[in-house]
Amino acid sequence: MKKHLRALKRVLDRHCGTVIDETYWRFRSKKWAEAYISEESINHPHRVWMAQHILNHFPDFKSLLEVGCAAGENLHVLHQMRPEAALSGIEINANAVEVGNRHFKATGMPITIMQGKADGLKKIPPQSVDVVLTDAMLICIGPDKIEKVLGNFFRIARRGLVFMEWHSSTHGSVYDDHWLHNYRALLGKFTNESNICFQKLPPELWGGMWAESGYLIVVRLPQ
Repeated sequence: MKKHLRALKRVLDRHCGTVIDETYWRFRSKKWAEAYISEESINHPHRVWMAQHILNHFPDFKSLLEVGCAAGENLHVLHQMRPEAALSGIEINANAVEVGNRHFKATGMPITIMQGKADGLKKIPPQSVDVVLTDAMLICIGPDKIEKVLGNFFRIARRGLVFMEWHSSTHGSVYDDHWLHNYRALLGKFTNESNICFQKLPPELWGGMWAESGYLIVVRLPQ
């Protein structure tokens, strides 16, 4: 049954765009959310690697917003490495928001997760956060919304953007269970190429498609 449902989702993703993944993630269970904030998930090797690169590129950042943060596992890691920074998250799934906020209250970490969508950030003021982060979120955004979502990020970020996503050097966007986008071309619509840095994810940190197409993409915004 799961195999057939997965095949159906692939067809719908290709033809209906982002709305299918939005619906899928919005209604994931509380059990799924709890697994994301588990010790095993928090300790996934890509998280510290990514957090260290954020600190290398923005060593004195004071605030960071992760869009599509699940239950806040990256925020947990970042707080451990930079406890003085103001960290927050936005997540489409209400269960993940509840589980994450409960976790941060229990651990005494001053982190808040709000429910929302990547293309619904109008209430966030321009240049109100130093860094905007995504990790395996833009792979769920189809070509129907990707430019709008990136535009939102450029509007609200002061210093830079950090994406852990699937990058494709081919023209346009490619669907392979999730979306691969040509971020060099997409981001070039918003900033000069000299402001964009691509770092290949070491394959030993994450297998499958991440080993093949996973990149850390950093955009430095002109100050």
